[in-house]
Amino acid sequence: MTDSVPTTPPSATLTCPNCQTSITYYDVTGSSFYACPACATLFEYEHEGPARIIHAFQKLRTQPLIPIGASGTLGGNAYRVVGFMRKTEAGASAEWSEYVLYSPVVGYAQLAEYNGHWQFIRPAPRNDYTILKESARSWTVTDDDREYQLYHHYQPRLLAAVGEFDWNIREDEALTIYEFIAPPYLLSSEQKNEQEASWYRAEHRSRQAIADAFGLDNDLPQPLGVGAIQPSPTEGLLPPLISLTIGACLAVLLIMLIFNGFRSSPTLIEQSFFSQRDSTKGNALREFISPSFAVEGPTALAVQMNTTLTNQWVELAVRLVNDQTGDAYEFAKSIEYYSGVSGGESWTEGRQSESAVLSRVPSGRYHLEVQPYAENAMPAPVRITVKQNTTLHSNIFLILAALLIYPIMSYIRQASFEQRRWAESDYGAMDD
Repeated sequence: MTDSVPTTPPSATLTCPNCQTSITYYDVTGSSFYACPACATLFEYEHEGPARIIHAFQKLRTQPLIPIGASGTLGGNAYRVVGFMRKTEAGASAEWSEYVLYSPVVGYAQLAEYNGHWQFIRPAPRNDYTILKESARSWTVTDDDREYQLYHHYQPRLLAAVGEFDWNIREDEALTIYEFIAPPYLLSSEQKNEQEASWYRAEHRSRQAIADAFGLDNDLPQPLGVGAIQPSPTEGLLPPLISLTIGACLAVLLIMLIFNGFRSSPTLIEQSFFSQRDSTKGNALREFISPSFAVEGPTALAVQMNTTLTNQWVELAVRLVNDQTGDAYEFAKSIEYYSGVSGGESWTEGRQSESAVLSRVPSGRYHLEVQPYAENAMPAPVRITVKQNTTLHSNIFLILAALLIYPIMSYIRQASFEQRRWAESDYGAMDD
């Protein structure tokens, strides 16, 4: 919510000592340094005596997105934009903008903008945080609420400026700045030589929030890439989503257990046969046809096949045939089991049973037609059992998989977002 803007500070004017342009300024008692909007001259003026020219900048190539003199409300306080700087890093090409904000009530703050990402910056009291240094490349800062990871460090270079300042902005180039992030917050340390560091806390502000705060027509540029402290689109979503998903999966499993506990799975047929060799069919043995049995459907049938064979294989081609319609369900299973002794140790391979599940079998009378194929056409003893109302584990897996899709996609999205954020860092993400 945007608060009403209280009375803005009074203004005054002075004259640029280089080009005689009249310059309006707002911190009448505090400002001492000024950058002329006409000739880009930086000069010092202490409200008495002559002005002292300090530096001649190149004229602005990037105009402020928020005009000098614009007023707005941020963090519940009314500010006026009184200064603008365009900066880069020593030895790098990236550029960003910094806006100096002045309030006669709470003093100074800043807005930083890089690639359309905005940060609202205010001084941080020294007792608000604790430095935890682990190594030269891995150290963190903590406060009462969060832990900040080292993200970036650099020395700034001033490209251009316009407006008024209460410090000599040229001296910023002697600073070494360390930035620590805990999105959507940032702590920065600014140190000059061996002096004690000054600390600042920044908060992410959306493009829309800046436009609303200063009454702009929402023509601010769209952000590019991922900002250093831009909130993740899944910020705060993943932990409760994981908890909810775990609860839902446990509920599904519990419902299935209760359902299966109350549902009977009657045995429709249990038949053993010993298939003999059929010399006319190669490895095929004689076909087995079971007695008919009734199915109350639609239902799932579990077909269990067991054998006592050893050191051989048998393949069973099975058809479940409707006695009235001739409709058939077909499947094939191979059973093989081998054992022996090697190096004084016994071993086994394979197993002596297999199973298959047939889903949505309609009501009716059915029989089984089983065509065995055995190694060297060796006779094979087989026992077949058919049960009704078996649990379709594939359905359970599908439900659980469906429940996991959104959390997994959210995790991948967050991981990708964080990877793009840390791709801009000097250090990469800190390992846990």
